[in-house]
Order: sequence, then C-alpha cells, then structure tokens
Amino acid sequence: MNFYRMSLIILSAFLLMFGCAKEAKIEITSGLDACHTCNMNINTLNQAAGMVVGQDFLTYDSPKCLLRDIESLPDSFTLRNSDIYMADYESSELISAESIVMVLTDHVPTVMNGRVVCFSSAEKAAAFVKHDDEIITDWVGFQTLRGTPDLTVEVTLSHYELVPNLIEANKGDLLVVRVHSTSTQQGLQLSVRGYEEVEPVELTADNEYTDIRLLLTKPGAGFPIVDQSGHSYGMIRVAGAHTEEEAQL
Repeated sequence: MNFYRMSLIILSAFLLMFGCAKEAKIEITSGLDACHTCNMNINTLNQAAGMVVGQDFLTYDSPKCLLRDIESLPDSFTLRNSDIYMADYESSELISAESIVMVLTDHVPTVMNGRVVCFSSAEKAAAFVKHDDEIITDWVGFQTLRGTPDLTVEVTLSHYELVPNLIEANKGDLLVVRVHSTSTQQGLQLSVRGYEEVEPVELTADNEYTDIRLLLTKPGAGFPIVDQSGHSYGMIRVAGAHTEEEAQL
C-alpha cells in the first residue's frame, strides 16, 4: 500500500473517530485549495469536485481525480452520493452526485484530461452536447465507463450459453464481462436483468470480444444475462449486504 493511500485511510479513520460536531464546509477556493490526488492548485472552478470525509471537505481539480481517490478507499469505507460534489460547468456551483448530470466529451479542454464536464440539470447537459460521440450520463454511469475495473471475467458465447455461465462478484465492484463470440447472431444484444440502467450491448463479429461494464450497486443471488428476446445465457451473483430499502423489495 503506497503512502498516499495510507494517508487517506488514516485521515478518514481519524476524522470519523475524533471529529468535532461541526459540519464540513462545502466550498472550493480558486488558487488556494489544491487537488487531494495530484496536489495541483485548483484554478478551474467549473471543473472541480470534492467529497465529505468526516468533518473535512477534500477538494479535487477534476472528477477524474475524485474518482481515483474514491477507488483507493478500503471496501469497508462507506461513502454516500450525498457526500460527493461536482461543479456545474456553467456556474461553478457545487452539485451533489445524487443529481449531477455528466457529459463525457473529447471536444473541450478539460483539467487533467478528465474528458468530462458536469451540469446541474439534464436540460443544460443536452444543450451543451454538439457531437454524436458525446455521452450524457450520471455519477454511476461515470464510474462505470471511466472507472478502473475490480474484476474482469472472460466468457465465451457458444450455442446460446455463456461459458462459464455463473459469474461471482461483490457489491461495489466494477465488473467487466468480456464476451468472446464464436456464433454471433446478427444484431444479438445482451443486457443484465435487474441492472436496467446498463445499456444493452450489441455483440461484435465472430471471434472478437465485446465488453459489458457494470457497477454492482445491488446484491443478489442471480442477475440473468439476457438477449432482447429474454433468453438467459448466464447469471451474475453479487455478494454483499442489502440496504434497508433493498431488503424491503
């Protein structure tokens, strides 16, 4: 474990155990605050980000650096979306990850080549988009598309079944299922039932790989991998504790 990650874990534990009652101040000051990941001064406020850890507000010069920091936290550390903030590209106002709308783009300059800008509403994001390859998504989608995978599993599609047909992972993992197609039907699309927020993936030509990326936010004994007709090719089993809301479903 490197010094940087150890210092973040120690800071998190210290603040949670010994922090005083005052709340973290949710603000970033240009030229004064620095990025907690790369230590660069934050000068572009409309691309900045931050997160609450205990009674401290950690600042970042881009959502990319924020994501890398979150990925370094131990699995036992609980971070709510309401503790995560990103700046609106138009106003620089810090918006909670619960409602932020993100645009993945290669068409504007971005801090640390983060290739992402954020907006407080879907309408603002839609008005910004000018190119077909720009993607409008949310915080979970950003983690899914730009995060570092925790687990990559290669499977083969043959005779209407995935081999292996059971994939086991843990809640919170960013999972990549690499599907090697040997008998692709024209236009075959795969999706994961129970994770409807993940767009269906169309398989490529024979003997090529197609990736299904999903952030495992929900535990369950089995989430079927299905095609557009509903046929099941395999299952993803996700271990982990249910939230109170999930337990009631």
